[in-house]
Amino acid sequence: ILVGDTWDVLLWGFLSILLCPILALGMVIYGYINRRNLLWIGASVALAISAPLCLLLMLAGL
Repeated sequence: ILVGDTWDVLLWGFLSILLCPILALGMVIYGYINRRNLLWIGASVALAISAPLCLLLMLAGL
């Protein structure tokens, strides 16, 4: 995907910020169910970092 320098950059940035916590949560659940400790610990760290950033972005939009 080629990303330009117009509004599509903001759209791709917004989508990536929204998808990161969702994918991290899925990886946490998958790692916990399959007992892959390193996977769910690493995904938990990613979720702990990205979820507050996503929440701040949503609150700033209100």
